[in-house]
Amino acid sequence: MPPSTDERPSPVNRTALTPSVEGYLSAIYALARDDEPVGTQAIASALSIAAPSVTEMLRRLDANGLVEYRRGSGARLTRSGVLVARRQERRRAVIEQFITTTIGLPPDEAAEEARTLEHHLSDRLVARIGELVGEAPGAWCRRVGTLPDA
Repeated sequence: MPPSTDERPSPVNRTALTPSVEGYLSAIYALARDDEPVGTQAIASALSIAAPSVTEMLRRLDANGLVEYRRGSGARLTRSGVLVARRQERRRAVIEQFITTTIGLPPDEAAEEARTLEHHLSDRLVARIGELVGEAPGAWCRRVGTLPDA
């Protein structure tokens, strides 16, 4: 990703962030290497869905400013898309840690449960769970990187 700037990203309409949208952004984030676009087939494979469905969603994400999509080239997350994906990654990790350490499920089961719950818990509840598992607010980022330019 290109170096970050001090500019704030454009705000994301939170009501547009459905579990499906968050899943796409998380998948693209996980598949991204350097600043190369992620292909439709790779996204379809990661999400276990048909490529035409991916193409349609990428068009919607592009229209909402979350990805830059070019047919035949694939998609790159925008600055806003990266922020949403990182938020989801953090939520999943906090929930997974809670399930493992507090409830006692094995890590593989905890990961599966966290992937389901991450989309349905409020920010306030996830923040409280983070406090319970010892996370300092605003101090967590599993994947080190910089934000792309706006």
